[in-house]
Amino acid sequence: SVFEEPPAVALSLAKPTAEGCTAPSAAAHTLSPEEVRWCQDLKTALDFAGIAHPNGDDFMIAQFAIVAKGNVDKAVQRIANYNRLVTGEFQYRTEEAMNSEALAFMDRQFPGMIHVCKQASGSPVTIAANMVKFLPGSVEWNDENWRAFVHDFMLELDAANCDLEEVRKGMVYLQDGKGMGWKNFSVELEKRATCLYQDNYPVKFKRFYIVEAGVIIIAIIQICRLFMSKKIMSRMVSTSQADLYNVYGFQPSFLPQLFGGTHDENFETWLAARLARRAESVRVVKIPER
Repeated sequence: SVFEEPPAVALSLAKPTAEGCTAPSAAAHTLSPEEVRWCQDLKTALDFAGIAHPNGDDFMIAQFAIVAKGNVDKAVQRIANYNRLVTGEFQYRTEEAMNSEALAFMDRQFPGMIHVCKQASGSPVTIAANMVKFLPGSVEWNDENWRAFVHDFMLELDAANCDLEEVRKGMVYLQDGKGMGWKNFSVELEKRATCLYQDNYPVKFKRFYIVEAGVIIIAIIQICRLFMSKKIMSRMVSTSQADLYNVYGFQPSFLPQLFGGTHDENFETWLAARLARRAESVRVVKIPER
């Protein structure tokens, strides 16, 4: 099979535990003693290697340290990649991108593609995509649009990882594959996006659910195996819409109409609110000196 059988923990990743979106808790801006040590070790290693601190703030260092689970070598390499590609080649800065045409670029280019799911207390943030709305051939992918695409994707990841608790919980993606064809796929775009989060941007992807995957999606997944890591591929789960509810524990009130749910939330409003939360995290989170 193209898709691997998900481990038993998959159900707990999605199943809501309480109504309503999560609000920041005390842990959202507080590092555990173990995390403090991870961060201190990482800062020391970066300074020793002469590698610039990502974004120049402690929150981003904490994000890298938590995602790497204290593996300093792994975090250092990831930061080097991030500095080279994201802030180097594409010159991404959160504050600047927020005030540019990059904000919600994909949502404007492909209306109806991106949907926000309601977040349950204690659960990862979940973003959904209607892949039939994704028509990469309709966009002129010049340098300006490539940069807008990258900046928009980074803003989405920044928004999802808006505080320490969200970083710890990770992210879930839901993709609706009903009716998807070759016109809804771009190898170049997929490669570029993969380079941005695979061994680069610090994010924990808990699961990629592909709903109602057809023959073409299976072929696309085989292509993606050429440049996606085994770890990422192992998180892809093919499921029916019914099994989102019956097997994986989602509830209609938490999912958009795209998946037979009732949740309706504006993506740009969600994005702005989450980025404001991240700005607060950048301001508040500090790594103590040794």
